[in-house]
Amino acid sequence: MDSPEEITELDGRLTVKPLIAPLRFSFDGGASDGITLDAWMTIRAEKGRAVAVANPPWNFWSGQQTALSIWRDLRRTLAAQLRSLTAEQMVDLFSIRVMLSGRFGFDPGAAWNALDVGFSPNEQKVDVASSAAVELLAAVGIQRFRPLMSTDLQSFEYSTWGRPLPPSVAAASCSMSIPLLKRYRGQVVSRGSYAALGQSTHVLGVHVHE
Repeated sequence: MDSPEEITELDGRLTVKPLIAPLRFSFDGGASDGITLDAWMTIRAEKGRAVAVANPPWNFWSGQQTALSIWRDLRRTLAAQLRSLTAEQMVDLFSIRVMLSGRFGFDPGAAWNALDVGFSPNEQKVDVASSAAVELLAAVGIQRFRPLMSTDLQSFEYSTWGRPLPPSVAAASCSMSIPLLKRYRGQVVSRGSYAALGQSTHVLGVHVHE
């Protein structure tokens, strides 16, 4: 997959900051439909005008990083892994973590609290072990499969499915619109000046109401 196009202007009049700029992918030079990732951005009205702003909680990163720079670094790392890993290692691809300075924040294996280590690795520019495969694929998946968020946007619930489903039905299942057996609760955790997803837990009972 080639590097995506960074979209910093919508409809020729709405400016988007590079930090949260959508990424547009074309797989054949634009001859057919591509895909645009923009889960971390939303449009809202401020003082009577439309503006492009961050869409919490999916805009986990901050500082000098951009969605494009994070994608490029993760893609480079994953491409190197796919060239070097054996068939046996590929089975555990999602569990293979490498030291990364740029992440979307979807891999819970890299989640921690600054109080646990006594300082913030992000603020000190220290790399954190993360799965490039999890980070990239989750960034694509969240575009369509959205969980049921709590009102404070700090936790959410979602369902998984044990058999193949059409994309529209699977998306409805993920958002709890169709009750299934496997229900999980996830949470957003602090990672210094960044945020990230923490480990999800299997739950039973009512939906999120907080």
